Amino acid sequence: MHDAFRKFSFYVSRMIGSGWAFALLIAVIGLSGRYFSFSDRWKTNVAFVSAVITIAALIFLQRSQNPNDQATHLKLDEIIVSTGGARNELAAIENESGRKMKKLKEEVTE
Repeated sequence: MHDAFRKFSFYVSRMIGSGWAFALLIAVIGLSGRYFSFSDRWKTNVAFVSAVITIAALIFLQRSQNPNDQATHLKLDEIIVSTGGARNELAAIENESGRKMKKLKEEVTE
């Protein structure tokens, strides 16, 4: 189930990120507005559908980005660990508190 949702999220993310999806959305809104004479009910429905689409897009985009972020972290961790003289505690910095990150940032920039 998780793998199917990941693949579907990746596919949806690629589709909604295209210029064709944007053009299709504008065309649908414009044509439906003309058909319904841009009435108040039409405006309410468009606002509701837009909100639902936005939330769904957010979920799909976040789900499709999580594996990419994890892969990037693993690659960077490998580089940090294999580099001589590097501080290995930075490899797992994303698990630390904000105070510790701030302290380490100050050490790095000194």
